[in-house]
Formats: sequence, C-alpha cells, structure tokens
Amino acid sequence: MIFNEIIGLENIPENEHVIYREAVRAVAFNFINQVVMIESSRGDYQFPGGGIDVGEEQLETLRREALEEAAIVIKESVQQIGVMEESRKSLEVEGAYFVMKSTYYLCHVESYADDTQLEEYEKAMGFTPVEIEIEEAYKRNLKVLQQPDQGTPWIERDTLVLKYLLDNKAKLLEIGGV
Repeated sequence: MIFNEIIGLENIPENEHVIYREAVRAVAFNFINQVVMIESSRGDYQFPGGGIDVGEEQLETLRREALEEAAIVIKESVQQIGVMEESRKSLEVEGAYFVMKSTYYLCHVESYADDTQLEEYEKAMGFTPVEIEIEEAYKRNLKVLQQPDQGTPWIERDTLVLKYLLDNKAKLLEIGGV
C-alpha cells in the first residue's frame, strides 16, 4: 500500500451517535496515463467512488461507481493502494459524528460508456468526469482549499491522496500505474 491515513477528529467522545460508512474510490488511469477524476462546479477534483451498498462487494461497488460517476468501465485487474479514514461532525445529522473509511484502488480504463448516471445531488454539484494529470489536479485542489468556506469535505481527503500519488510515482510504476 502507498498510504494508510486517518484525518479529521482525533477523538470522538464516548456514547456519541456515530454514522459509519465504508466506501471505495477508483484511481483510474486512461490510455495516456492521465487520471480520471470528477470535477465539481467549485473547480475541485475528487476520485470516482462511493459508499458500499448492503450486500455489495468492494470491487462490485468500485465498478458501479466508476461507471455511474465517470462513465468508465475499468479493467478487471485492480490493486488496493491505500486507505483513508476521515472523522468529523456530521453535516446531515445534528449532534452526530461521521466516520468514513475509503479504500483506494489502482485501476485502468478499459472503455467508456455513453454518459454518466449521476444522482440528483451530484448533478446539482455539477459533477463532470475529466481526465487530468495528477499534478494539475493536486494544484487546483490546493487553490480550492485556500478559499474561505470551501464546504466540501472530500477536497482535503482527495488532495492528500493526490499528494501521495505524486510522491510515490516510482512505486505506482512498479505496480502498474502511471
């Protein structure tokens, strides 16, 4: 693995309501070694992925989310490259805490679908799949993070992952990426 990181709150008080979610994220490279990401209307980038549905396996979720959000079909061979766990106060449930464990997988684009299948909130946020150099996405996210009230919790998480990818290009090459 390239990274295994915990970000956000260090300690959640005992006896508090905690919402736990497990997710997967695709670090998917196209044919010219650009990474496929999702750009929001705020100008930030995130990796395609999302929560694992009840009864779903991680790789099943990875393939579904990549197709829905980025309109990509990923090749069969994937490799886990990292885990990012984030803890924070819930944005949706008053007085609750939110803990999400995201597992990141290195994968490659096999083909492209005609269109995305976004949920309504994703459409409202202007989600658009893009193919971009890792360094460019990292620099853009850093700029967004400097803006007051950037308001989207994934920016910190995926910016940190982009930094790990930049710092570990040799290891990515070794395991079949970039």
